[in-house]
Amino acid sequence: MTQPRDKDAKDFSKERLAPMIRDTPRLKAKVATSKSRDSGNTIEEKRFPGGILAVTSAGSPGNLARRAIRFLFADEVDKYAASAGAEGNPVSLARKRMATFRHRAKEIDTCSPTVDGSEIDRGYEASDQREYWVPCPKCGCFQSMIKKFRQQVRWDSSLSSREEQADSARYHCESCDVPWNDADRWNAVEHGEWRANRPFTGVAGFWISELYSPWKQLKDIVLDYLTKKDNVEDLKTFINTSLVENWTEPGETLEWERLLQQREPYPVGIVPPGGLFLTAGVDVQRENGGRLEVEVVAWGRNRESWSVDYRILLGDPSKPEVWAKLEAIRTEQFPCAGGGHLTIERMFVDSGDGSITPSVYEWVRTQPRPQVWAIKGDSRGDPVGRPHSVEATVGGRKLTFGVLFKTLNPSFFKAQLFADREKTAHGGRARAGHSVSTRILPHARRCRVRR
Repeated sequence: MTQPRDKDAKDFSKERLAPMIRDTPRLKAKVATSKSRDSGNTIEEKRFPGGILAVTSAGSPGNLARRAIRFLFADEVDKYAASAGAEGNPVSLARKRMATFRHRAKEIDTCSPTVDGSEIDRGYEASDQREYWVPCPKCGCFQSMIKKFRQQVRWDSSLSSREEQADSARYHCESCDVPWNDADRWNAVEHGEWRANRPFTGVAGFWISELYSPWKQLKDIVLDYLTKKDNVEDLKTFINTSLVENWTEPGETLEWERLLQQREPYPVGIVPPGGLFLTAGVDVQRENGGRLEVEVVAWGRNRESWSVDYRILLGDPSKPEVWAKLEAIRTEQFPCAGGGHLTIERMFVDSGDGSITPSVYEWVRTQPRPQVWAIKGDSRGDPVGRPHSVEATVGGRKLTFGVLFKTLNPSFFKAQLFADREKTAHGGRARAGHSVSTRILPHARRCRVRR
């Protein structure tokens, strides 16, 4: 069993696993007590006749690669680091250790979703995509409650307090529109069934939300929503963990006409008044002969920014010629509207495309640090991750700690940007619980549970 961090693995073993073994007679008889001498019962390992359960973190490649695995339980997969050390995706790394058992192996991945394209999202997309369908107590119509909160859950918004509004909430049948109270909803769940949206091809996927929970009253779910809906980060938590849906950046719905009306003209290539320092972002592309796309941005107070210049450097990223053009930009002096010049303080080069990553690393390691950084997007991590040292190939020779790179969470910065835009649009100034119970089919080699 893998957890995101060492602390998560230890906490799970002590708070969930150990009490379960202690209080279940058949398990207790198979696992030695932790007090016995030379015990096979430790925080990280539970030995039993015929096998061993290892509870470990997904962040260390050594933890994942040192034993053959028949059953892999990967919990909270969207919270895993993008790479286990320098060896790549931790789930893929653990999956390779299952090859010994071939068709007898089984993998279960579980997590609340985060954004489109996350680990659990891609896993569910590759599955038979099951949803839990429940019958209406009145008309008997079966329906899935997934993605139905906005359409079928209704309350009286004219009431004065959030608590009163939440207390009036009911789930309405999508067929006969009869409102269900909590007892009706729980009874419907008791008589429900899993239905797949795609043919089964070896991966079973299960998607379930708080609307199915026997421990949650609807008024508590609605009150949680009413409390969080006006704060972007709080609402994101509700969407991900209560409704179990991918988060969509609020900026994706901004009207482009409003942005166009608020544009401020200034000359290209000159730092506008208020610009205090410059950064540059570099996107690397290989198609159509290859190119580097460079945007130079001036930054001022209160996160205000201006796009100073945007250049496309044509050339194959695997050849040194195009990188020489980029180095010229790194040392270029950009004139300021008020006099003087600024040079680029930080340059960030995207290394996310695996086919061009070695070329990026090879160039970045020759540049002055900390002015130039290799970066990689990771929607699951911190806004800016800690520097990681990775192997780089220089002239055919591998350097084990050849270059440092950082991970950036684009979802965080997009949400921050569009939250600032909303404040500005309304006259302000931009300023700096879930549970699942499912049966895993014996013939399902992999299982994805969005919960």
